[in-house]
Amino acid sequence: RLDAPCAPAPRGVPRAGDVPAPLRPYVGADFASVPWQTITTGLSHCPLVTRSGTRARLIRAMPGAAVATHTHRGEEWTLVLTGSYSDASGRYAPGDVQSTTPQIKHKPTADPGPACINLAVTDAPLVFDGLIPKIAGWVFGF
Repeated sequence: RLDAPCAPAPRGVPRAGDVPAPLRPYVGADFASVPWQTITTGLSHCPLVTRSGTRARLIRAMPGAAVATHTHRGEEWTLVLTGSYSDASGRYAPGDVQSTTPQIKHKPTADPGPACINLAVTDAPLVFDGLIPKIAGWVFGF
């Protein structure tokens, strides 16, 4: 349950790991130990949940890496967990959420600094420009 409130760590007790508590049952406590699947240089993902066409996944982009230009058949919600990324609509940093619809066409690109790790939820497949991104999107379930 990603909508459950997180209890803060007790004072004086360090909280081990960098993965938010609601995601830990899916991937563990550390982003470094997530079973990332490489999509292309600098870009990887980890599928979490698929139910009735809705998919939740983690996406990790190293600085300068970009998701190919795409739009959406449905909606996409992206929560930035670490690092930041930019696209034509602005810059998104930890705690920011971007909501996109079929009217939005963008190319999210990780900013300089730490790796950009996002929780992305889609309710329909993405629509990529170009043959190779379309094939990769199909292979990786985007």
